[in-house]
Amino acid sequence: MKAKFLALCAFIACLSLNAQKPEKVKFDGYYKNIPEYNLNIDGYTLQTEFDKYIQDLFAEKNLDLCIKGFEKGGEDLKLYFSVKEPEIEVRIDKGTQNIDGKTYTNYTAVVSASSESKLLMINKDGFPVKEIILEPNLKSIEKKGFPVTSKAAAEEEAKKIQKENASKIKKAYALGLFKVYQSKLDDLYGEFNQSFRYRVFEIKAKKFDYTEFNNATQEFVQADSVYNINSEDNQTKIHDAINIWKKYADEYTPGKKNKICDLNIDEINFNIAMGYLALGDVNNLEAYWNKCLQISGNKTVEFYSKDDVENMIQNLALSVENKDKPMQPLDNYIAKENYNTQLFLNSIFSAYLQSKWRDSYLTIHYFPAQPQLLKTATITKNYYEKSHEYLNMNYTRFGNISSLTYRTEKGYYPDKTYRYTFEYCNDGISKVLMNGNRVVFSVGYYLGNISSVVWNISDSKSITFSFENEAPGHINVQTTYAEGSKRVEGDNKDYIEYDENYNVVAFHLMDSDCDNQGYDKYGNVNSWTFTNPNNDQTATVSFDLNLDAKGNAVKINSDQDYSVDASYEYQF
Repeated sequence: MKAKFLALCAFIACLSLNAQKPEKVKFDGYYKNIPEYNLNIDGYTLQTEFDKYIQDLFAEKNLDLCIKGFEKGGEDLKLYFSVKEPEIEVRIDKGTQNIDGKTYTNYTAVVSASSESKLLMINKDGFPVKEIILEPNLKSIEKKGFPVTSKAAAEEEAKKIQKENASKIKKAYALGLFKVYQSKLDDLYGEFNQSFRYRVFEIKAKKFDYTEFNNATQEFVQADSVYNINSEDNQTKIHDAINIWKKYADEYTPGKKNKICDLNIDEINFNIAMGYLALGDVNNLEAYWNKCLQISGNKTVEFYSKDDVENMIQNLALSVENKDKPMQPLDNYIAKENYNTQLFLNSIFSAYLQSKWRDSYLTIHYFPAQPQLLKTATITKNYYEKSHEYLNMNYTRFGNISSLTYRTEKGYYPDKTYRYTFEYCNDGISKVLMNGNRVVFSVGYYLGNISSVVWNISDSKSITFSFENEAPGHINVQTTYAEGSKRVEGDNKDYIEYDENYNVVAFHLMDSDCDNQGYDKYGNVNSWTFTNPNNDQTATVSFDLNLDAKGNAVKINSDQDYSVDASYEYQF
């Protein structure tokens, strides 16, 4: 009988305590976004380069990339956004499964998508200040089959998945791509009120009166449920709610079964943190968020808010660090794709062009140092009277050369003209074609770096350059000569060296030799040391450079019978 009485007392006590536990209120509200950078601009412009699929899809969904909080228009900042139609990718994942102590191999069909995309930001002086390359969360996009024991069965399932889901996967990838770029701009620069699924609390009880607390929660919900949370009336309601919540929090004594007790203090602190989240008051947000984390309370609701809260705390630190920093040109505008492209152009392809000329050992000044904003480039290399090399180049966005016309003029030889077009993959140049049909160079990649270059001299003769990154700044090049079915390995003395800015500083390739190339801060060659293969003598040539506003050389003079004239047309 006594045991039953004690159990009943415990049950009643439990009811009393449970009556003090908070009840969750969920609603869609807003908070003031804190970006990583404070943009000091009046406006911006956006240019896009979409193929028809992307253009139609984004128009259908009314998607327009923007920097929230800033008006479109003006020349302070220019955005260039490029997206290509996603391509379906199929792979077979190999795995293992343990059944009854035995390990079995299985295969899973996976169908996904990929696309080339890029966002370039250019300041009012025409220099790139930010390059962003992103991809969406593939796990939410790709479709997987069931693990099977046969690879052939997995391949068949992949065909079925592709047939049934390809269009959905492409669409999901493209829309996900837009979302991650917009989200990135929001994090970096957005000044706006961010939408957010809030979870705050009321406290229902019979023993204590929480009317004031609950009214404050409802006032907060009302004020924060509209986009214009910055109005004077809504700001006042949010501040008042926070003050009432804090008054209740001050009544807390650990371990005491009072009005504010261990059962509800975590949720009260959470309400206060959400109030400061809405205001964009990150210092107080961080203080009360840490209180929530320290108390063993409602971890589930904290999980739902964790990413937004911690992102805002991180952005505040970055925002303070970057406060009033001007939009400076990138110190080292070398993305992986640009590095691979410039490495190929300024070593193997330059040596190739020099082999067409043959009247000089100069393997330099064929390509601009700052190509990223070019539309066209015209370069004339002058040696002596009536002896010139002419290069006319066209560029796509972001410094990718699309076509090149190379012409030689020698007074005692017929003029010769060569036309090249360039094809690209995600990592850089993939092919160079002469006269639009014959593949002169094929470029292979491994883990994002150039791994091989094949020079097709003719239909039956070729040279393969295999790259091995021996150490940072040094690439060993193994040369293999092929003619018909014959293969002959080179002497393994070929190499390419580059500096910390990825400028090619030295190389030995075939008969072309460069002992040292010096550079100015923009990447223009201002000195060149080479060894004359006829007498093994080394010589150094210094150059005087006249640069344009973008850092490209428009005039190069030397103390030899050699000079360069150049002109450029820019995208912006």
